[in-house]
Amino acid sequence: MLNYKEFDDQMLLGRLVSEPAAAELFQDYNSLEEIILKTYSNELKKYKGIGKVKSEQIPAVAEIIRRVLKAEKKKTTKIGNPLDVFNYFKEMQFLEQEEARILLLNVKRSQFPLLSRPS
Repeated sequence: MLNYKEFDDQMLLGRLVSEPAAAELFQDYNSLEEIILKTYSNELKKYKGIGKVKSEQIPAVAEIIRRVLKAEKKKTTKIGNPLDVFNYFKEMQFLEQEEARILLLNVKRSQFPLLSRPS
């Protein structure tokens, strides 16, 4: 079994798409985050070695990442420092449209339940 933790970003992406396609993607985009989270199926199809199936799998991976981050957020019950606030809102970095959100805290730095949650 391969130890993917030892792979650099391009090598890791090369396991999902072809290695030449991964190299080309890294020439056109700044980071793995940008490739996975900010590209669309029709953009990915233009790369040799990325067909219809792979161009749909990459956005699926992005959605899996979003859901994992959202699940982590649900586990956060106490806000004790700025990193906790960052972790609570980190899925916002994947929003396609800017949103404003408010976090209300009590004196014990526990979050109040939100009256309405964005979908």
